[in-house]
Amino acid sequence: MKELIRIEHAAGDRDAGSVLRDYQMEIAVGEILYIQGSDGSGIREIAAVLSGDAALQEGTLYIDGKREDGYHRNRAYEAGFFPIRAGRCMVGSLTVAENMEALHGQRVLLRPCIGTGMERRVERFLEQEGVGIAADTYGGDLCMEEKALLCILKAKLHGARLVILDVLDSVFEGIHAARICSVIKRLCAEGISFLILSTAYSHFAEIATRIQLVYRGRDLKEWNGLQKDVAGLLKSQNPDSFAVWAGGKRQERTRGVFLGLYDYEWENEKGIWDFLLDVKRHNPVFWEEQIGAALPDKGCGFRQAVLVIPRNSGNLWFDNLSLEDNLLMPVSDKIAGFRYGVIRRNRVKHVAERFYEAFGTQGRRKEVGELNRVQRKLFSIYRYELLHPEIIFLENPYWGMDREEIIQLRQYLERLQERGCRIVCCARSVDEMKEDCGRVIQTDHGRNARFVEI
Repeated sequence: MKELIRIEHAAGDRDAGSVLRDYQMEIAVGEILYIQGSDGSGIREIAAVLSGDAALQEGTLYIDGKREDGYHRNRAYEAGFFPIRAGRCMVGSLTVAENMEALHGQRVLLRPCIGTGMERRVERFLEQEGVGIAADTYGGDLCMEEKALLCILKAKLHGARLVILDVLDSVFEGIHAARICSVIKRLCAEGISFLILSTAYSHFAEIATRIQLVYRGRDLKEWNGLQKDVAGLLKSQNPDSFAVWAGGKRQERTRGVFLGLYDYEWENEKGIWDFLLDVKRHNPVFWEEQIGAALPDKGCGFRQAVLVIPRNSGNLWFDNLSLEDNLLMPVSDKIAGFRYGVIRRNRVKHVAERFYEAFGTQGRRKEVGELNRVQRKLFSIYRYELLHPEIIFLENPYWGMDREEIIQLRQYLERLQERGCRIVCCARSVDEMKEDCGRVIQTDHGRNARFVEI
């Protein structure tokens, strides 16, 4: 098959959550490439680069076998590359005819130049494509499936050679997905290529000629079509939860090992202690059956094997004390070597050294303020580890962290869970639950606790 576009050894970084590292990809004429990767894997950067909205910091882009330098949005349009955010590319205040005739990305009012001729052209085009939508229908009256179909057909109308279909924030299921897939396959047979980008398993994977898994900015693995074992892999929802392929070996990671607790109505000024007390007070039976934990007093980190770590975990230590002193405060009576709680210096050194070695605090930092973002969160939990907590409540545990830091903290929490400690992630949005929580509890203002699917 003739090559349409190729990217070699790409590197780019628009922000902390979108990065490419030595990424490679190619698409042939009339091919459907489906790419899946979680938020932060670099998948959004791929869409931005091919749309001309972001430049590669390193690497090379080829179109029809020719190297492209200074690739930008206008060049993408000239090459016939149409980026589409499924269901979000139709202007609600314009008719279907106006939307279809508008040049991609053009933001002008078309009404002064509207005529019956344009409506008839679009009407005939839609009839030829088998779409029963009137040309004078307003974009705001269309459902998401109809918008997605029209966006794809608009690309054909304007001579698209490659449709970059972004379904990162959209969900199409059942008959709606089947209808869109049918149109894509038909256009593919006509020679139009498709790149479909998704952060979770989508029905579009079932029509792909090739499937690529993106993990931490790299093209981790590719398959020719959707094989049975590949479908199961993709349906595990997130590349970080997949069997990580490297050098022909797999390292299994269990997805959803934590318990999630979220409430959209959780007010910012209400801390995690007040939130948990509300949930416990309004749902006593549910709390006892599903969580069964006493809570520390407000502002106190630990009580009766229960640890509470607020989003701003710095509230649990003292900046005017050394790192070693902060480490030892919660556990001083556990490691005392003499009467009256006097601590042997060698035990102080041992506890500190364990922290240094476990979390890579290079240079043996002496002050808490010298720790980086993820080390501070790890430090907040680790200092209570010798007390053997049975349950840990974490408020927005990954707040403010980049991808690498999230992975480091997650691995530590999983080790704690393997030792018998239960981890409960508390948040204000279900989006923060999808990757780590196998079971999720939702409440409303702390009331009506129930398990929900995510």
